[in-house]
Amino acid sequence: MKHIRRSLVKETFHDTALLKAIAMAYLIKSKTKASILHKYSINLIHDMTGMHANTIKKRLRTLKEHGLIFVEKNSLVFRSTVSKHKDRNMNIGNMDFKNVKTVEKSLQALQVILIQQQKDFCKHAIHNAHHAHNPKKVKEAQKVCRRYGYGNKYCEKGLSYKTIAQKIGKSVSTIVKIIKNGVKKRYFKKITHFIWTQMKGVHFRDIEGYTFTTLNYGFQVKANTYRVGCKWRT
Repeated sequence: MKHIRRSLVKETFHDTALLKAIAMAYLIKSKTKASILHKYSINLIHDMTGMHANTIKKRLRTLKEHGLIFVEKNSLVFRSTVSKHKDRNMNIGNMDFKNVKTVEKSLQALQVILIQQQKDFCKHAIHNAHHAHNPKKVKEAQKVCRRYGYGNKYCEKGLSYKTIAQKIGKSVSTIVKIIKNGVKKRYFKKITHFIWTQMKGVHFRDIEGYTFTTLNYGFQVKANTYRVGCKWRT
């Protein structure tokens, strides 16, 4: 269990129930080291995960609705969540499988990684389309840029908490927690950006165009940028 389909991670955007259900499935698979849970029962899953029986039933219904599990005789079978194409997967080999909550937090961090990797893909494609030395690479990159409507120049604007919240479907306060955990667990590195201007005597006043001021300076805080940790790259 080293990879997950990018498309499945994207499906969890705005779908907390699916994310939680996948977290339970991955916790079970991490404990059994298999995709089949023989002679399964709600009590057995409870003993394995520590989750409440009603919660387990709810998560199983969600997994079934998304075609991720089926029952064969008295066994619970988990369908594959990995693509045959390597570049369509995300690395989960270093996820925290301590309990269902840590798996949920790991999947939330993967959501942020997916958003950042989409930006990295765009940047890489535009660069290759105009600056690659290999003609074949240039042609392939130009094809990608046309397909996705990328422009001729990449402009890095960062990722604000608000933007991530809108993409994933969470509140900004929740995104702050997800980012904090992701940085702590080294899923990615957060780089903050700000511009400061000397403004003698501004003395903490609210000035239009500035995020905040101090005694003699005005600060404009820009959106953070992120760098995905090497162990989370496929």
